[in-house]
Amino acid sequence: MGRLSREKNVELLINSFNEFNKNNNYTLTIIGDGELQFDKKYDNIDFTGRLSSNEIKKYLLECDYLILPSYTEGLPFAIIEAMNLGIPCIFSNINGAKEIISNNNTGFLFDLCNYHKVSNCILQKTKTDLSGWDTLFQKVDRFKNSHKKNLISCLRKAYSIPIEDWNSMSVKCLEYINTRFNREVLITKNLFNLQHNP
Repeated sequence: MGRLSREKNVELLINSFNEFNKNNNYTLTIIGDGELQFDKKYDNIDFTGRLSSNEIKKYLLECDYLILPSYTEGLPFAIIEAMNLGIPCIFSNINGAKEIISNNNTGFLFDLCNYHKVSNCILQKTKTDLSGWDTLFQKVDRFKNSHKKNLISCLRKAYSIPIEDWNSMSVKCLEYINTRFNREVLITKNLFNLQHNP
């Protein structure tokens, strides 16, 4: 869910999901648009393009997990939106995600091998300084088979838990968002515009 760009690592998600789904019958829905185009020939993968907030909410309410294998994130609002609806997340164990998702508690984290070697460089990049991105991504991509193995393992784990555990995880997502991102907390932290009228 979000911008389809290189740093979101959507190709890893598609490849991992297709392998994971060989013995299953799940559907992956990819919401968003961007500079990357993907072959839409897959039977169990739906590409919706850009959707309104209400349309995204409907999809989230029907899904088991939000899955994002990003290389880099700031404050990942997609995680917050999903958890606010009680949807656990599966995410790469990167800065930005691991501060919000508690592994095996409010979702699942999987490792991007070699990420630690380039994470500081990735974090120092800005939108105005795009030089060197491809080199950084290639360093991480050298381990794409390991990334794929890790994500598939994470998917298997997520889909093997009993429904009672999923329900408990869902409640923990709601509790976490309520205590960390409700309006009063954000105002206290000066992260919410006081003139904002929801």
